[in-house]
Amino acid sequence: MLETSLDLLYIVIAFCILWLTVMICWWLFYGVMIIRRVYQIIKTIREKLKLIDELTKTAKDKLEHTAMYIDLAAEGIGKIINYVKSKKGETQTNTPPPPKRSQKKVV
Repeated sequence: MLETSLDLLYIVIAFCILWLTVMICWWLFYGVMIIRRVYQIIKTIREKLKLIDELTKTAKDKLEHTAMYIDLAAEGIGKIINYVKSKKGETQTNTPPPPKRSQKKVV
């Protein structure tokens, strides 16, 4: 099988190329797995940021709507108070007090 030292050299070179190929494939596998993991992490971060963005938009909308309803409620209460004051003032100034009725005894 080995007739000259050149045959031995070819076997050693072939063996080295084989191990070099295995190492390069191993490095490529780990490189691809690292890139895949980075992609998954970035995807997860984007999803979390999207959820945070939606949460802030929802909170902002709810606060705006609540502020609008509070403003409407304050205006309504103010109008009711003004109406009651005006009616109370009209009844006190325009109408005489009602006459007292005699109480009948019920037997």
